[in-house]
Amino acid sequence: MGGANFIYDKIDEQLDSLKFNRNDIVPGIFAEYTFKWNNKITIVTGVRGDYHSRAGFQFNPRIHAKFSLTDKTTLRIAAGSGFRAPNILTENQSLLASSRNIIFKDYPTKEVAWNYGISLTQKFNLFNREGNLSVDFFRTDFLKQAVIDIDNADGNATISNLHGKSFSNSLLVEFNFEALKGLDVKIAYRLEDVRTTYHSVLLQKPLQALNKGLIALSYKTPNQQWQFDVNTSINGKRRLPNSFEGDAGKRYSPHYVLLNAQILKYFKHAELFAGCEDITNYRQKIPILGVPNTSYFDTYQVYAPIMGATVYGGFRIFIN
Repeated sequence: MGGANFIYDKIDEQLDSLKFNRNDIVPGIFAEYTFKWNNKITIVTGVRGDYHSRAGFQFNPRIHAKFSLTDKTTLRIAAGSGFRAPNILTENQSLLASSRNIIFKDYPTKEVAWNYGISLTQKFNLFNREGNLSVDFFRTDFLKQAVIDIDNADGNATISNLHGKSFSNSLLVEFNFEALKGLDVKIAYRLEDVRTTYHSVLLQKPLQALNKGLIALSYKTPNQQWQFDVNTSINGKRRLPNSFEGDAGKRYSPHYVLLNAQILKYFKHAELFAGCEDITNYRQKIPILGVPNTSYFDTYQVYAPIMGATVYGGFRIFIN
């Protein structure tokens, strides 16, 4: 199969004396081919070409492959490239809620990346109950990227093209199992190693947790009228940017745990629910730096809840 598309965007951005008014015109064509063999192998290949009025001509191939190794084991492999044209001011409005000066060293016109990965899913039966275990690993390498640098400790936000390496490694391990009749258990772990070159130094992306975990329990009564859910999320430490003088050195947020719970009651044509988020009432102690009025004012470094425990409730009515 194949086709063509055409995109036209008129974009006007202004910040003080900075003006970025442009017309993005993007005609493109694409093609895709699917190959199947004996319900064991499925391969989908695709390619597209676009001409972007700012980024120029872009050629992006991609391939996805699925291998059914056994009735319970599935392997997936994917690789391909992609591009986008960034809109710097619109996509970084959060920088405006700080005392930083925004300095353009370059005006990035495009971001280009290659992404590839592998996924393995294994179904199993344990104690006559079904479950599955999946492992995903993906890597993205950026060839061109818009870099927002707030690690200079000079109180500025510097915007430039990528000069150096930038990549992300993502690992996800997920376990799902029906421990008891009606009781589903999900345990997951995610590692996200995201690094970018800032002023010639390869650093972990600020405010990005390297490690995350999840334990989710869901129980539905035999009569299917009540459901109880409890979710526990574990958030690892995050690197805080060296944004201002005095922040030199490696600074990290503490790791923290969030606990959420909900009760759901089913009726014939309605649902009634109530729950609580952040039951442990964990809050970031200082979400806004430099209050009330200093050269360190910054709302950008929020990495945890600031509202504390929140109770909610409601209902849904279904009209046939």
